[in-house]
This record gives sequence, structure tokens and C-alpha cells, in this order.
Amino acid sequence: MDKKELSCDEIKQRVFEVLCYIDDVCQKNNIVYYIDSGTLLGAVRHKGFIPWDDDVDILVDRADYKRFIDVINADKSHYKVLSMHNTKNYHYLFAKVVDTDTELIEEPVSVDGMGAFVDVFPIDHLPTSKFRRRMFQRVIHLYRMALTVLRRNDQGDKPSGAKQKVVYFLFRRKGWRKVQLELDRMLTRKKDQKTKYKGNVVCSCNPYRDVETRIYGKPVKVQFESREFNAPCKYKEYLTILYGDYMQLPPEDKRVSNHDFKVYLRD
Repeated sequence: MDKKELSCDEIKQRVFEVLCYIDDVCQKNNIVYYIDSGTLLGAVRHKGFIPWDDDVDILVDRADYKRFIDVINADKSHYKVLSMHNTKNYHYLFAKVVDTDTELIEEPVSVDGMGAFVDVFPIDHLPTSKFRRRMFQRVIHLYRMALTVLRRNDQGDKPSGAKQKVVYFLFRRKGWRKVQLELDRMLTRKKDQKTKYKGNVVCSCNPYRDVETRIYGKPVKVQFESREFNAPCKYKEYLTILYGDYMQLPPEDKRVSNHDFKVYLRD
């Protein structure tokens, strides 16, 4: 019997239910989170999902990150957190809360146990000094590039271009798994610092964004679909840093999903 493939609207409903579950867990356990990126943009501009998008991103401070994962994985529900620490071949630097009643197949490589998910990014502290901050951000960028190059090499996609070849030469003896764990430990060591700047540095189109700590602050509520969720207290300022004129719609040819996966109900 063929598995039932979920439509885009059905995927959105599943993902929204994951987000509602996360909100309940965080409120119950006094864990601060914020909706982020396209989810926050969708909330402010569309009062819900961006029409051509189907994912949800949240942020959790690195100091609460492990507790967040442990609390959900200790809960007897059909939701589970997948991360580099509990999932084989998990190549991301951030965690995902998945609906285990679903199965997600992604090209070119699927992760064991993946289902309809919410991405959970840690908020990491950055040096206050601009010089030290840029140096630290460059190291993070280098490690992220090495992780990508080494993974693709394992899949038969050899490094191309001078930059990729240099990165591969520098990190080839480590392998992508060791690079991943080294970067995670590097960032985790800074989890209790209090600095003027912090942000999502493990998955960012622009690794050199400067977001002041005050912008996150005490969460405020914003409408997303039929429920309110946490947003940074200065969310308009934050969205401007991320997107510029965030209320301006992109050209029609850019209004497409970047994801290449299918989601099915599990047997």
C-alpha cells in the first residue's frame, strides 16, 4: 500500500501543530524562545505563513538549548528533537523538532527519523569588540564551509574552485563529523557569556550580521495563523537588519519554496 503524501497545506498544518507544541512546552518549563526569519516575517507581513513558504524557524538561547532538547525528548509525545548528538548522519548544526507520525524524504540525503519539522537555532553570544567579533565570525564561516565541502566530498561531489580546495586540504583529515562537533563545542563554551551582541551564526545567509542583545529582550506576542507566539521585543528593528524593507514583497519569480522534500504519513 502506497504511503499518503501530504499536500503543502497539510505540511503547513503539521508544522504549525509542532510550533504550538513547542510553545506549550516552553511556557510550562520557563524556556524563552522566539520565532525567527521567515516565520517572524510571515507573522508581521502576512499574519501567518508566507504564502509560498512552508517552514518554521525558532531561536533558543544557547544557555537553554540543551535543556530544551532534553525536556522535549523526555516527554511522552509523538514529537522528538533530532540533533547531531542523538541522530546518525545528522549533518546540521542546529536541531529540529519533528512530528514522528510523518516521514520526510529529502534529496540528496535524508536523515533517519526525519518528519515534518520546526528548525531550532541556538542564539550564540559574540564578542563586543568589532575586530574580535569579525575574527570569530570568520572562524565560524570557515568551519561551516569545511562541513559543507567535506560532506559533499563524501557524497562524491569533489571540491571545485580554489577556495573549496584550500578548505578541503585544511580539514580533510578531520572529516565532517569532527568539524561539526568541534564547532558545536566552540560555541557551547560561550553559552554563559553576557555580551552586547548575539545571534544565529550556525545557519545564516549573512554570517556577519550585528544584532545587539537588547533587540531580543523579553519576548512580545505576535499573531501567526490562529495563535500568538513569542517574538523579539524589537522585532521591527530585527526584521530590518535581516531583510531591509521587510514589508516589500519580492518579485513574483522569487516567490517560491527553497525546499526539495516530500512528506508522508508513516504506516
